[in-house]
Amino acid sequence: KMADGFTTAVKAWPDAKACVDESKAAPEKAIASAKKALAAMPGNGLANFCIGSITLARGRKADSADAMMYFQAAVKGDPLSLPAWTNLAAGYEAAGDTTRTIDALKQMLLIAPTNQPLRELAFKKFLSYGHPEVAEGVADDGLKLDPNNVDLLELRANARAFRENYSGALDDLEQIAALDSTRADSSFYVKYLVFASQKPDTGRLVKWSSAALKKFPQNLTLQRQVVGAYAQVGLSDSLLVALNALVTMDTASAVGFALQQAKALQDVKNYKASDPFVALVARYGDVQARDGAAAFMLQGVTPMLQPPQNWQGLADSTRAILKLANPTGKVAPIASHFLGLALVNLIAVTDKQAESQKSCDLAKQIDGMTGEAESAFSAAESYAAQKQARDQMLRYLSGLKQRTSSMLRVYCK
Repeated sequence: KMADGFTTAVKAWPDAKACVDESKAAPEKAIASAKKALAAMPGNGLANFCIGSITLARGRKADSADAMMYFQAAVKGDPLSLPAWTNLAAGYEAAGDTTRTIDALKQMLLIAPTNQPLRELAFKKFLSYGHPEVAEGVADDGLKLDPNNVDLLELRANARAFRENYSGALDDLEQIAALDSTRADSSFYVKYLVFASQKPDTGRLVKWSSAALKKFPQNLTLQRQVVGAYAQVGLSDSLLVALNALVTMDTASAVGFALQQAKALQDVKNYKASDPFVALVARYGDVQARDGAAAFMLQGVTPMLQPPQNWQGLADSTRAILKLANPTGKVAPIASHFLGLALVNLIAVTDKQAESQKSCDLAKQIDGMTGEAESAFSAAESYAAQKQARDQMLRYLSGLKQRTSSMLRVYCK
């Protein structure tokens, strides 16, 4: 009997194929060919699908109903006919039959679980019908029969992610990689890291980010993904290593990530930890990025103004900031003011030391710091908020010059 079935199918095939070939140019002739195929094999899926498609193309309401009967017969004869199921799903939806639409979409997903446009369409439909769990159920049913089917595992991973079950989705992706290592390509790692980042799983992010970089060290998309993952979970050491790799491929992105990390660390007042990221921006950033780094560095010096003040540290830090800052930007005048403030306080201390030690070298230091402080205050002119304090310090410096000249004359004979 099985042999007879094959014989019948083979006999019906040429006429069914002829219907498809002639359907647009000669629809009536095509229908005649399909009917010959159905006479030989009444359940022939292709012949029923062909007649249904021609009937549907006529566009009349009655024809649509007739076409649906042919499509139903088509999937009965050929359960794997994706085009027939597609037309059935469209017909059921047009008729407002949600249950049958969902059933048709489920069957389509079983036939083509890796068809991304189909998956997206089906997920949208399931969501609009209030049944986001259906896609996962389709995959579950298939996996009961074939537990190692990687296509169904991928379908379920996407369905779980759609329902925000990211842990379950990651389980499926890991099983796919274990079953078929060839599926763990760069796009696989991108998807994995995206899922792992949604509700951050630090252990998985670290493990699979490291694996991604080892397997695809030159993949720019993955490099960015890994950098973002490390930044998200606050792994500064790993992030810095990844940024140094990224900067050779995409300098702008690396600098952007470094600025973000510097800000995140400074927001929690961890100024020291932000230094390597600021340094990366200083080395590789453009004028705008370097000015941004200077702003972060300026935030980092504020603790030096609190008792006990660190005037030497403030002077050194603001000099470094001014090397980065845009001279016409907003950061440079503020940094210049703080440099002048630090120098005035250092001068006050050094002046006493120079007098008590009668030191020529210290007197020369005072003279140099005075000139630097005056220049700094001049550059800070647009920083209006501290103008009064600045004017007071400039008067102090002006009055100090005669005293300094006397020390130089007496101590430097």
